[in-house]
Amino acid sequence: MTRFDFDIIIVGAGSVGLAFAAAMRESNYRILILDSGDLPRFDDSSYDLRVNTLNLASETLLNAVGAWSNMQTKRVSSFDRIKVWDSAGGRIQFLADEIGEQHLGHVVEAGVVTTSLVEAIEGYANIELRFDIHLQSVTLSEDRVEVILANNERISSLLLVGADGGNSTVRESIGFNVSISSYDQRALVAQVEASEPARQTAFQVFLPTGPLAFLPLADGSYSIVWSAETSFAAQLMQLTETGFEQQLSAAADYELGDLRLISQLASFQLRKLEADNYFSGRVVLAGDSAHIIHPLAGMGVNLGLMDAAVLSEVLQEGGLESKPDPFQDSRLRQYQRWRKSSNVPTAYIMDGFDWGFRHPSKLIQTVLGAGLTLTNRMDFPKQEIIRFACGLRGDLPSIARRV
Repeated sequence: MTRFDFDIIIVGAGSVGLAFAAAMRESNYRILILDSGDLPRFDDSSYDLRVNTLNLASETLLNAVGAWSNMQTKRVSSFDRIKVWDSAGGRIQFLADEIGEQHLGHVVEAGVVTTSLVEAIEGYANIELRFDIHLQSVTLSEDRVEVILANNERISSLLLVGADGGNSTVRESIGFNVSISSYDQRALVAQVEASEPARQTAFQVFLPTGPLAFLPLADGSYSIVWSAETSFAAQLMQLTETGFEQQLSAAADYELGDLRLISQLASFQLRKLEADNYFSGRVVLAGDSAHIIHPLAGMGVNLGLMDAAVLSEVLQEGGLESKPDPFQDSRLRQYQRWRKSSNVPTAYIMDGFDWGFRHPSKLIQTVLGAGLTLTNRMDFPKQEIIRFACGLRGDLPSIARRV
């Protein structure tokens, strides 16, 4: 090889790192993807507890990079309706036909997304994937960045993309400043069966203890995400299976009838994270490495995928035939400005919803509930909320814009 082993090294073969690579697959950049895990595989015998709610912008991106058709041969579940209510009696319903669309989004297992993206980049000579590779450290100099692996192998590149998640080794190695705070909530996740399922409908209920979402799966069951206050979550995890099913059914106001667990129940702590800067020298962060928000609307993965799309766009502004040094301060600053202008406000909006509907004041809860019901009767504000949630508003990268 030449002076550098690769032009770009991506650490992290999750949806964000792979989507970035897929968006760059027809460029002249030589790209290496490193991941500490195994090669993603799709298991059709059982559902993955980790699911993504993909909006229309993410669908457009994944279609453009060749992954969407692969996903459709596995498992994807569309929804064209979202029903939302709260403990104060407020209700709102969002319909796809209100904005002239056939659906509002898809619920897709994380493994389906990553496996399909790997399939999309297989065969491209400029992209190499290496799994079960553990990163030891990163060294940064003026003209290159070098990763040192656990076996002491050294690999150099012009640019390093840290897409290795919330506990990013890349971010910690470089010393990015981050703001981290706890939501004092745990997300309980499981697959459930409903006695009264609703076709192609997602549900969201705002409870005083935290939001609860039901995401429709392809077989008619639901993936639940219950973001419960830490102490209450501990109580829920201690219940018998029958006890939890009863609590869950009651929490959903029996909107889906009686609910039955058909998988294990898992939980993880929720936190908020925002890097002060998304790049430092020749290292740039994307996805959960740079920002983590509350999962109540499933926006996190969509923000990360837009990071990937924007980064690929600013690096290819000269066209696919050109190959400028991917490290140009102006390009990376453009990426940072572009993504922070979307990621930071979205995080505050999600925090506002979570804070408001969990607030102990009955007055605040009543006002918010009345606001839901009032908005449900107002076409324009309601349509704008739908377009925002679907990723149809804001400064989108060209690869994610719907024609």
